[in-house]
Amino acid sequence: MKANRVLLFCLICLILLLQTPIIVPTSQGESDEISIDTIPSEYIVITKGSSGIITLDITKVNSTLGSGNPVRTVSISVENLPTGSSASVASPFSTSVFVGVTSYNLDVTITAPLSVESGSYNVIIRATLDKDSEDVNTNDVTKTVTVYISDFELSTSSSTVTLMPGGSEEIVLTAKSLNNFSGSVDVILPTVTGAIIENLGSLNVPEGTQDTTNIRFTINSNAVENGNGVPVDIKAKVGNLERIITITLKIIPNTLQIELTADPNPVVIFQESVITATIKDGNGLVVSGANVTLSFSGGSGSFSNSLSSIAGITDSNGKFSDQFEVIKGVVIIKAEASKTNYGTSSTTITLSTKGHFELSVEPDSNIINAGDQKTLTLSVRSIDGFNSPVKLSYAGGGIGILVEFTSGDIITPPPNETSEASVLITLSNSVDPKLYSVQLIGVDTVTGELSKTATFSIDVPEVDISMTITPSKQTINQGNIALFNITLLSLGGFQSDSITLKTDLPDDMEVTFIPNPVALEPGGFKKLQLRIETTDNTNPIDEYPIIIAATSLNSETTITAYLTVKELFDVFFDSTHRIGGEELAVIKIFVDDFPIQEEELPAHRKYVEGTNITIKILDNIVDEEKGVRYKFNSWNDGSVSMERTITVDRSSTFRAEFDKEFLLELKTTPVGVTKPLGDGWYKEYTEVSINTMPIVDITDTSRYKFQNWDGAIFAENEMTDLVIDAPKQIFANYILQYKISRTVEPEFLKNLINLPEEEWFDRGAQIDLVANEKVNEYGFKQWIIESSLGRESIIINPWKISVNEPINIILEYQLLPDVQILSVNMANNGFEGESSYMWLNLANNHLRGGDIIIKVETNIDGLVITPSKIEMFIDANEKKTIAFMINYTKQSSGTIKFTLEKTAQTESKEFYKEFKIFSQNEKRMVINMGKSLSAKHLPEFNNLMEPDDRVIICTTEIIEQTMLQESATELEKARLILKFLSSRIISVPEIQPRSVSELIREFGVMGCANSDKIIEGDSRTAQILYGGLLRSIEIEVRPVIGVLGTSTNMISPNVELHAWLEVKLDNQWIIVDPSTGTMSIDLILPENLQGEFNQREIFNAMPEQGGILSAMMYQCITICNIDITESYSGKASIFNPGSIIFVEGDVNVNILDSNRNFITNGTLVTYSWSENNQEESLSRFVKLIMLSEGVDIQYITINIEGQLGKQFQLNILNSINFEYKVTSISPTLFSKSELEYKILIEENKLSIYEFVTLEFEENKIDIISTSSIIRESQQSRLTAIEITVAGNKGNTGIVIISMPREIFSELNSESTEIIVIIDEQRVPVEIIDDELMPVLKIDYRFNMEKEIQEKRIIVFLKTYEISFELRDPLNRIINNAEIIMIGETENRTQISNQPIFEQLHPGNYKFIINHRGELEEISKRINDDDINVRINLFRSDSMVSFITAGIFIIIAVISYGVQIALSKVIPEDKKKSVSGS
Repeated sequence: MKANRVLLFCLICLILLLQTPIIVPTSQGESDEISIDTIPSEYIVITKGSSGIITLDITKVNSTLGSGNPVRTVSISVENLPTGSSASVASPFSTSVFVGVTSYNLDVTITAPLSVESGSYNVIIRATLDKDSEDVNTNDVTKTVTVYISDFELSTSSSTVTLMPGGSEEIVLTAKSLNNFSGSVDVILPTVTGAIIENLGSLNVPEGTQDTTNIRFTINSNAVENGNGVPVDIKAKVGNLERIITITLKIIPNTLQIELTADPNPVVIFQESVITATIKDGNGLVVSGANVTLSFSGGSGSFSNSLSSIAGITDSNGKFSDQFEVIKGVVIIKAEASKTNYGTSSTTITLSTKGHFELSVEPDSNIINAGDQKTLTLSVRSIDGFNSPVKLSYAGGGIGILVEFTSGDIITPPPNETSEASVLITLSNSVDPKLYSVQLIGVDTVTGELSKTATFSIDVPEVDISMTITPSKQTINQGNIALFNITLLSLGGFQSDSITLKTDLPDDMEVTFIPNPVALEPGGFKKLQLRIETTDNTNPIDEYPIIIAATSLNSETTITAYLTVKELFDVFFDSTHRIGGEELAVIKIFVDDFPIQEEELPAHRKYVEGTNITIKILDNIVDEEKGVRYKFNSWNDGSVSMERTITVDRSSTFRAEFDKEFLLELKTTPVGVTKPLGDGWYKEYTEVSINTMPIVDITDTSRYKFQNWDGAIFAENEMTDLVIDAPKQIFANYILQYKISRTVEPEFLKNLINLPEEEWFDRGAQIDLVANEKVNEYGFKQWIIESSLGRESIIINPWKISVNEPINIILEYQLLPDVQILSVNMANNGFEGESSYMWLNLANNHLRGGDIIIKVETNIDGLVITPSKIEMFIDANEKKTIAFMINYTKQSSGTIKFTLEKTAQTESKEFYKEFKIFSQNEKRMVINMGKSLSAKHLPEFNNLMEPDDRVIICTTEIIEQTMLQESATELEKARLILKFLSSRIISVPEIQPRSVSELIREFGVMGCANSDKIIEGDSRTAQILYGGLLRSIEIEVRPVIGVLGTSTNMISPNVELHAWLEVKLDNQWIIVDPSTGTMSIDLILPENLQGEFNQREIFNAMPEQGGILSAMMYQCITICNIDITESYSGKASIFNPGSIIFVEGDVNVNILDSNRNFITNGTLVTYSWSENNQEESLSRFVKLIMLSEGVDIQYITINIEGQLGKQFQLNILNSINFEYKVTSISPTLFSKSELEYKILIEENKLSIYEFVTLEFEENKIDIISTSSIIRESQQSRLTAIEITVAGNKGNTGIVIISMPREIFSELNSESTEIIVIIDEQRVPVEIIDDELMPVLKIDYRFNMEKEIQEKRIIVFLKTYEISFELRDPLNRIINNAEIIMIGETENRTQISNQPIFEQLHPGNYKFIINHRGELEEISKRINDDDINVRINLFRSDSMVSFITAGIFIIIAVISYGVQIALSKVIPEDKKKSVSGS
């Protein structure tokens, strides 16, 4: 029962639990009135030190949410944030934001400081809607977002970089993503003394992976060792997040490497070897000035100083050498090297000796009888220059053998030659008979180390007979004779009067010794012969032993020889007819090259078994009679070889068998027309097919045609059959034909014309010539009959001709070639009095050529075109360029018309060109403006193209990347660099020129050769970049700026400036235009331009330029800006002889004379820098003023007017020392809309000053300044002048103030001084007091803080004084007080005994008076008068005495009063005691 209650209770709890709503953080319950979502939805990555934003999307579920009262609020909270991080959000907010919308967005910003721990965090964002009157609980929804606090870590491929001076090494820096980090990481590298650290790439880390870059360490060549190295902190930074990895950079001393050589090595003793030590550093570069010590060990020898060591210093090639003489043994040479700032090094080389000798003795094998003597020859041969004495001795032999060196036992062979010595061998009578060996010994007497031997033998024979026989074996055939030669020799002094020889052989052989018997003397010999004769019946034997015995009374000896007798076989030779079998007496057979005559056949021969015989038939064909012959078929055994080799192994018959053949002759009529097929020799009764060519070409224009066969047969077919039963002769008959060639000109009309098909005609035939009068646009012109009689023209159609020879018939139609005008290269306009070229580009687009006519017409009165008409031939598919010269005689405008005549082209046979000729005055203005700008910019451009290390590296990269050979010419290198630049510069207007180093930097860190970046600019940019690259490889260049003879503006002329270079390549100056990628030596002029053109004239002939109006080159010899116009155009350019003023900017210009009378306001001119002659080149406006030669520019005033803030540039061109130079300033209308300028020429230098005038009491004070004068003022009594100037940072400036002498004399006196204050600092002023007008000259400089700065200059023309009178209370003057003056520009301290402060400029001053600790402070301002100050000071000596006396009096009065008071209150009896007291 109790268990049931428990079960029931559990069931009720489970039911209640299932009905309870479960809230999941990322979902909304059914009763929720809002829902929440985020962007991003799943996760967000925040880098340490930065913030991330999560956008909340709050959506109302209850459609009425936000309306009604009271207004409810939604609160946002963020939970589970990483420790140290924070979140900010605009919370709470009113639900009224939901009115009219369903959702509301707001941002949650999560900030992760650098201290937060990286990792992933599940952050809960909770949105809480407060409850309304019906809710029991608040409405709460959540969204979980994973927040990754990302970081990155650094690592390197090496923690230590060890380099020598001048060395370089790269390490890999890796940035690895931690916790989903991604982004670009900035690498910050430190500065290290003696090293350059570069980042060669960039770090851009993808999420979850890593990225690398290379860090290059380069050590300066003069860097010093840094011990254990220095730490190098490489920083990587993303926002505020920074990671550092430390690398140890260790600079070690440059090592010395020694290359030690000996020449020669090995060396002959007592000879010298040159020892050379070559010293290089760790980078493989030779080191001069290094200390080198050479020494040796082992062996014996000495250096040139006769010592065992020698020291020296390496030369410019890093070498030190000395001679070493080797006496003996193997020597080890040691080289030691050292140098300041380098390590030490040593190395060794083994110097071995060479030279030895060899011994030999002749003869080396000797037979000497007892009691005899023999002399041998001993040879000592020098090898490798050996030249030392050799001592001779011997060893071996035996008792009774004596060896003597008859020419002495010391022998010295010459170098590489042989010396000989005689060796006498003496044997006693008692020496034992046997074989002895003797060894001759030679020893080098100098070193004792070389020893050689030579051995010979002595054979002492016994007393006996020796017998030899030759040959030892012999083979003969049956019936032949065998002969053997026998030699008997006395040994050991043997002697006999009768020696008998004998042998035993079969009975079928006869044996004889010749002679027999024989006598033999001691030491002598006898020769005799053994004769063995056989017959045809002798039995064959194989190596039968013949034992021969030689017998005397005291001795007998035997010897064996061998005899072989071979059997002979019968061999027969014959020749027969193969079919009939009869013998052929005409055949000759050769056996082993010996002929068997015809009459001897059949022939018989005998041969031994195994004999190889050669049989052959000399001729395989044998003629019997005309048309009949015999031809070898085969031998009777089937062999078909005319010559064969046979090994005889039995009796045999060899018969040559022949076939009978008849001749078939085939001929032609006429003779020799062709060779019919099928003639020749055939076996009798052979069936043969014959044929001949139906057509036989004689030449390309004549032939024979087959008619029939006749002779032995008759047939009309060129192929027929017959049987050969006898000799036959057959003829092929032919008829002569001629080829009639028909051609049409042009050839492609052939398919459109009905021509006869026959091409070949029998001699004497008639041909009718008929042609269509018109074929499309082509018309009949003529027949041309070409034969051996020549060329005949017939204009009659139709016509008839006879065929008596080959004829070429040409049907010619009149059709002009399809030539069109592709383009006309020329300028759009020109200038009066000038000339240029027009290039007409033609193309024949068809496979035919032809004559054309080109006409040039114009309605322009002042235009002369030469020539006006050209007749020329243009080939098929040919393109041609024709040049016309155009001269501009006067100002005019109109149209130029080009016309092609005799062409089939209907669309592109005419070309029109609008053209204008500007006036002479306009040309003068353009040339003067262009020359002025050229003179201004040439020095600047020349400086900008000066290369630095960056440029040199770029040029090296360009050349190395193309693997150009080191032997490449300057022209090849220049072409390569020009090709490189052709795709690296894009024409963009208004791009200011930059230095070549800055341009190279624009290629980026990848280097210029590998960069794909494009540089923006115009012809100036191309000139500077190309010129700098060439100069970096020491190629001489001269910058040129030219004025082109054309204008992009057709209404009024625009000054077209173009920059190019003159380059010295392989000792030849050529013109290079880098902006177009053109070299003058590559330009091809039209074929009709006559005469020789130099490089400048070729460049001038380019038609688009309209000729060169002016050209100025920068090359400093005596002057720098050199006018080279005449060498380009052939004529001197017009140039203003006086000065030229030109102003760039939107301002007005007026020129005033010295009396301020108006002279001129100039002419508005435009100019532009050409961008490959593009018409969209940006034009700039310039006011041009050309002053006549007599105008002194120092006496004019230049007035500039414009709006405030306008910038402009004032330029003045003037001839100084025969060179045109431009002086420029670039002011701004800061505070005044009108400025005036003066020009001064000092020491051949022209300066431009801004000019203002101050008027005072009818006197004028002139102020000029090299900087802009913003404002100026003076005090009413002319005691001070204030000037404010403006200029660019870092610039220096000058202000010059000129005033009338009467004013200057009044102000400048002994009692006053002129003071200049700049930036509240007193600066020095130069006073120039000449006879005309006193001048104040003030120098100043702008600092580097701001780009444009102002300076306030105050010139105090009069100074004042402040005098002090100090008195004490007793009215006495105080002389020992300290007076401290604190002024606006200076401070002073004086003692009151010098109470006057002199030469003070107007302003505020503070004075502090210090006297006996009493400080008195007063302030005074000086305006325009002196100031007297009187001050009474209470603290003085008399005042102290007075105060002291007063104090004592007061004490006395008080004491007296106290006494009276006490007397009244104290009893009498106490007074005494008191008084006693």
